Amino acid sequence: MTRTTPRSSFQICVGSRDTAFPRAAPSTGRSRRRASWPVHVRDYTKGHPSISANNHPVRHGPVVGIHNGIILNDDELLAPHSCARSEARMTVDSEAIFALAAHSQNEARVLEDLDGSFATAWLDERVPDTLFVARGAGRPLWIGAGKHELFFASTHDALEVVEHYTRLKLRKRELKMGTFLALRASRIVRDECFRPDLGYRDPVALPAIRAPQEGVSCLERLAALAAF
Repeated sequence: MTRTTPRSSFQICVGSRDTAFPRAAPSTGRSRRRASWPVHVRDYTKGHPSISANNHPVRHGPVVGIHNGIILNDDELLAPHSCARSEARMTVDSEAIFALAAHSQNEARVLEDLDGSFATAWLDERVPDTLFVARGAGRPLWIGAGKHELFFASTHDALEVVEHYTRLKLRKRELKMGTFLALRASRIVRDECFRPDLGYRDPVALPAIRAPQEGVSCLERLAALAAF
């Protein structure tokens, strides 16, 4: 999935998972392949969704990612980079996260420069087969590990939905604020800490649900992923 309809606080993201070729052709002899799918349903805070470039996933150079939260100092962080805001009328705050990742070679400590709340994940074209995830202040982030799979989501409930549609049993745990992980081949290959602003509070309280029917759409998309 590339672009999504606006809503945020429900974020479900698929980390590395072994995916077989279609069951209809089991005798082809093709090997299984491993894929990473970051998926996000966005309730926008900055960057109106009528502008396609504001919708997730968001790209900055070689990095493309998703973000749940609000970044307040995005304009300041993006100002030194000529490749920022690469598309007309692009104003989404999330790009600041991926600019920091791109220009630091995915260092955890640079996330301390962010003023705001975030749970985030990104892919970097320069680092094949690796998915990066991080939890700052103000937003939850959970991971669920299966035998050959690793999923992550904003909530425990979202991982239970994954279990239902994939028929997997996951070992679930909430990441602490200030956690940075690199995932490869359904395993954690880097586990580092950074110092977010634990005193941060969002300046505007968002309603829990802006688009009540979006949950139905999310479940339909999950069912499609489970059938892949």
